[in-house]
Amino acid sequence: MKKTIILFAFFAVFTTFANAQTKISDQKAFDLFFKAFKTAVAKGNKASVASMTNFPFYDRTGEVLDDANKLEFKSKAAFIKNYDKIFTKSVKKAIANEKPYTKTKGEDNPGGGGPEFGEFQLDNDDAGDDRQAPLYFNKVNGKYKLVGITYNP
Repeated sequence: MKKTIILFAFFAVFTTFANAQTKISDQKAFDLFFKAFKTAVAKGNKASVASMTNFPFYDRTGEVLDDANKLEFKSKAAFIKNYDKIFTKSVKKAIANEKPYTKTKGEDNPGGGGPEFGEFQLDNDDAGDDRQAPLYFNKVNGKYKLVGITYNP
């Protein structure tokens, strides 16, 4: 019985440590991704930004505000063609100056809203010149990508 308790305690500590390491490595992986993303946006490198974007790219604001003007794209070519509609002055400013965030331990999102663990959101609070809402980033096939524009009520 004593061996079972010791083994269980070891497993619990190891599992906690492994989960903590995963979260730290996810944050580091995202930070590296976002640094490259930020640089590509600052340089206006549309092809590079598109390569860091998941397709289909979605726009949840259209579902709530204006479905006719959704910025959703199934291909890199369509994304690049409409790049300036997504990356407006205020969005570029947010990318340059703000830090994306994720859900933290103990944080509760009743009713949903906001990113979950491992997902990241970049708010655009200075959107007076456009309708842009937060950019949403998530892991796709093991790599972080821009996946779309979300909606915060």
